Amino acid sequence: MAGIGSWTHDPFAGAIDPGRMHGWGIADDLAGVATMVEAARALRAAGLTPRGDAILTSTPSKRHARGVHAGMRADAAIYCHPAESDAGMREAKTFASGQLDVRVVLTP
Repeated sequence: MAGIGSWTHDPFAGAIDPGRMHGWGIADDLAGVATMVEAARALRAAGLTPRGDAILTSTPSKRHARGVHAGMRADAAIYCHPAESDAGMREAKTFASGQLDVRVVLTP
């Protein structure tokens, strides 16, 4: 991590600018965890109940994720990690054995 003096915002404060968050871990695995938790909270607040279990899981790195799938069976999964395309969490990466077409629309 670069020295704190080189940051434009305090990396431990979680600053929010219009359309952008700043802070340590914002654009890494922590962003995916926060996205999963907030999505589950928003679905519950909207009164929506999944037909099956919704499992939120994370690993500390890609290397440590190997083998995790052996203990799980799922119809589909959403891989929540910021895109390397600089789109951040505005892009959803999906993985399924087959094809999964998803459109998520959020309105305030």
